[in-house]
Amino acid sequence: MVLQDLITLSPFYRAKALAALLISVGQMEKLAFGPYGGHFPGKDFGFLNYLRRMAARREPTALQNLRHVRFLPDSDSIYEDNRLYSEYDIYGCLNLVRKLPSIESVRFDAMTLGKEPGIWPSPRSANYTGIMLCHCAIPVDLGIIIRSAKNLKRFTYTIGGEVDSTPVFTRPLLESLLVHHNTLEYLNLDIESHTSELEMFDESSMKLCPREDYEQEEYEAHWADELKELASQEQQRPPTPSVPCMLRSFSRLKHLSIGSRVLYCYARGFGTGVTEPFSLVDHLPPRLESLLIYGYGSHDGEGLGSSPDIGLNAQIAKFLEEKEQKLPLLSVIWGLDAPVPIDSGNFSNNTIGDINSKKFSDITGSFGQGYLFSNTDHSSPQDPRIDTYLYHIPAS
Repeated sequence: MVLQDLITLSPFYRAKALAALLISVGQMEKLAFGPYGGHFPGKDFGFLNYLRRMAARREPTALQNLRHVRFLPDSDSIYEDNRLYSEYDIYGCLNLVRKLPSIESVRFDAMTLGKEPGIWPSPRSANYTGIMLCHCAIPVDLGIIIRSAKNLKRFTYTIGGEVDSTPVFTRPLLESLLVHHNTLEYLNLDIESHTSELEMFDESSMKLCPREDYEQEEYEAHWADELKELASQEQQRPPTPSVPCMLRSFSRLKHLSIGSRVLYCYARGFGTGVTEPFSLVDHLPPRLESLLIYGYGSHDGEGLGSSPDIGLNAQIAKFLEEKEQKLPLLSVIWGLDAPVPIDSGNFSNNTIGDINSKKFSDITGSFGQGYLFSNTDHSSPQDPRIDTYLYHIPAS
């Protein structure tokens, strides 16, 4: 774990030492760090410059075995008000690691895009197959992040923080995820209280604010060579038939965690011609093995605006009656007997700080021990701060 504190100069020199150390740790598979010094792109930030050099190479000479990267929030901004997010160049983070040969997953904690988010990554260009946005706020740019992966197998988006400033548009999100309809296996969306009932149940297609011309021009100029290469690769692939904009189109989805009303909305789909009443069990992914439903049986999951009566209780009852026959692989269901709490925006002082909540143990498990740690704050190895350089070896 690498944390560069911008207040003192000593971490600058630690970063230089760490850059050299990374070269000698050829078998390192997991790395967590932040903030990485993007505010000051000078040569003093040896660690950042080292990553940039590796990202710029067609065949990186180091970090060959790095599989999991976790970007942590700025601890100073969280201490000021831990209900808010740390502004970060998320696009820049993705560009740093997306071409590493062994990269499998990237995770962001308690972050939102900065006022100048930088140049977004090219679509279908990243080697990682897992993206985890935990307690983050990405209002309109989720599609860019999702589409950056060549093949996405795991995706998590949970919000937390201040509810008022973080709307989630369900249809554009589903459309972006369906780019990976034949590879996605794990989907975790804790977004229920940040959705609009009008948007979820409106059949008309929604268009988000278009990009400014200068942003598009900057993007095309920066990645000109890469975009040409990607276009050539795309032409060589066999054409991919379009699929209905609905949950059942995820032919390989095995594990689903989702709010009850978003589940209903995605099962019905958009522009599919499905009208109420319909059978929920007939519209779920055929290979589903586990299902966690957030907020069912409580009022926490109601989104923004008025809630139409969708007969959810009757749908769930019918689902339980027919699931063994119609979804034979589905063996684990959570959230029906006792409500699973959601990220509702009503938080205690530990909201953002609890980024390793047991609620997401299935995700944090891939980011267990085995990280390179560095910082000056005093804390335990389980916290995003530690007072010395060490390599935390997994317990045997």
